[in-house]
Amino acid sequence: MLKSIVADYRIAAPIAPGNHTFNGNSMAAKEIVKHVFADNRGVRSVLDIGFGVGDLARIVKSDPATKHWHVDGIDGFAETCRNAALFDKGWYRNVWHGLAQDIAPDQLAAYDLLCLFDVIEHLDANTAKQLLKTLLESLGPNSRLAISTPLWFYPQDRNRDGDLEEHLIGVPARSMLAMQPAMYLISSQFLIGNFVFTKDSLRHIDQFQPTTDRAFGLRQGLAHLAELGVQADNVLKVVAPAAGAAPSGGTGACAASKSTPAHMLVNTDLLALIPPHSRRIVDIGCMHGALAQAFRASHPQASYLGIDIDPEYVRAAQAHCSEARVANIETLDDTAFASLFPSDCWIFGDCLEHLYDPWRVLQRVRSSIDADGCVLVCLPNAQHWSIQWRLVSGQFRYEDADLMDRTHIRWFTRVTMLEMFKQTGWAVQTAMGRNMEAPKQAQALAAIRAFAKGMGLNEERAAADATPFQYVFKLLPA
Repeated sequence: MLKSIVADYRIAAPIAPGNHTFNGNSMAAKEIVKHVFADNRGVRSVLDIGFGVGDLARIVKSDPATKHWHVDGIDGFAETCRNAALFDKGWYRNVWHGLAQDIAPDQLAAYDLLCLFDVIEHLDANTAKQLLKTLLESLGPNSRLAISTPLWFYPQDRNRDGDLEEHLIGVPARSMLAMQPAMYLISSQFLIGNFVFTKDSLRHIDQFQPTTDRAFGLRQGLAHLAELGVQADNVLKVVAPAAGAAPSGGTGACAASKSTPAHMLVNTDLLALIPPHSRRIVDIGCMHGALAQAFRASHPQASYLGIDIDPEYVRAAQAHCSEARVANIETLDDTAFASLFPSDCWIFGDCLEHLYDPWRVLQRVRSSIDADGCVLVCLPNAQHWSIQWRLVSGQFRYEDADLMDRTHIRWFTRVTMLEMFKQTGWAVQTAMGRNMEAPKQAQALAAIRAFAKGMGLNEERAAADATPFQYVFKLLPA
């Protein structure tokens, strides 16, 4: 049962004498709350879950743009709630000693913004997931949930057995990004992720897959982030899906399918393969021009043509591409297709799987590209262990994101990718797998080895082919 400590900026119960200050520092970028809403002039109600030293209320109430907001707090430590210093300036309207899970759903629903900064990493995996689910379920259509957590298994000093301050889980970046945040900021110093979610993220709650592996340290967290093509750069990224677009968690949009909300994630593996002296780049499924922006930051004079089926995406991409067009690459007539040449670098980032006939598109590019040109491709791996697990368990269901994205039309393994390239006149110069550790991966790969051995196949080859969730290629004319 919740115990009310403060009501309406007045101490409701006497705070006993003693040292009730709360020790602890937060690395969360709590200033993100001031960017959650397009207009801060209206009164907003905020619930600060696990408020600790009260930094969030201080930030909100000390800013003239948000000082009229109402901030309530709840914390599991009674000593924290009895810290009189938190109330001296009237930062908190109401404070409770208890757990957010104990708050009535209609009471949670009354808040415009729920904040969960530096909390979920202190919970076990099941409790953390259930808390996220409870909070997302309570959100109204215009409410938001803000979360901050280390994107690795961050060790705490001076832990005590059973102390809430001990970190019980690590949260790989994919677990948060796959839940489709409306905005996010990842700090570079300690790899802390700050995310803002809408109620729609409830549909992706199963993507939340924290790890209990304490070896998932800072280096592994950074490597995992790089595999996703995301940078820890302290920059607030706003993800704005086009109205009516079906949510999807892919890392790119294809001109053949308006299926993926636009974002500014950069596939760093593709970026590294773009020839620095390319004369004209054609990016199919350019979305908002994230890759163009990243490349032209160091090559401002590059000729970069972005193509997407969505006019809104193209309008946004015009700020980063030297030219952007609305087009469906599969339905262009010969004249329109010829206008894309001369060009010497084509990019299909998470796109070919959305095409009905990617073989024909690759053949058309091969017939007209510059003699020294190249094609860069990123493709999901249909042989990934998680898909094999789905088949074995009968759980082969389409989803709104990732490998089982319902908008994928074609499915490829490493072998069939290579066959497609050879059949369409391309030779592989560079190939790499994009890997991502996940719970049950080790068990799944062991099972795949055993199955391959039983079928007379190369067990190590089978495990290796089941590990990458994507492949990245650089192709040259054969």
